[in-house]
Amino acid sequence: MDPNFQLTFTRLARIVIYFIYIVVVAVLILLVLGFFFRLAGASDDASFVEWVYRNVERAMEPFRGMFPEEPLGDGTSVFDASLLFGIAFYAIVAIVLHAVIEWITHQVLVQRRRVDDVHRQDMASEREAELARRERLLTDRERQSELAYGASGPSAQQIPPSPSPGAPADPPQAPSPPPPPQA
Repeated sequence: MDPNFQLTFTRLARIVIYFIYIVVVAVLILLVLGFFFRLAGASDDASFVEWVYRNVERAMEPFRGMFPEEPLGDGTSVFDASLLFGIAFYAIVAIVLHAVIEWITHQVLVQRRRVDDVHRQDMASEREAELARRERLLTDRERQSELAYGASGPSAQQIPPSPSPGAPADPPQAPSPPPPPQA
């Protein structure tokens, strides 16, 4: 399987798991709020409390009725053990999702290294092929030069020697003496 496809697929999986994780954590926060609102006997008349209760009911659907609700004090406060069980369940789901995110992140890093290694190997192979091609070109040019100029190459008279780097060009020459006067 193509390493780039694996990397893309793993990144997409990580995004999906992050989304689910965020939803589960949001539900968990709502459940905790709902538990404390019921424990404190918060009034349904407040719009925020009503909104929290409505969302808690949706999340608690699978757990509703597992344990009886225990009224506390004057009857407005309620200890809901089913809600506590739901909080524990969603917390475990959140912890598992967090572990999955960490594992997928590790897989993304491993696959990214593999893709980078494959890319580096391809680049090294291309570089070696280019160097071999250049070496063949130079060898071919040297052969053509030998054929054109003979075995010894071009004569020294045709190509003047170039000064070595850092060496002075031509040494300065002393001025020539003036020509003798003509009589």
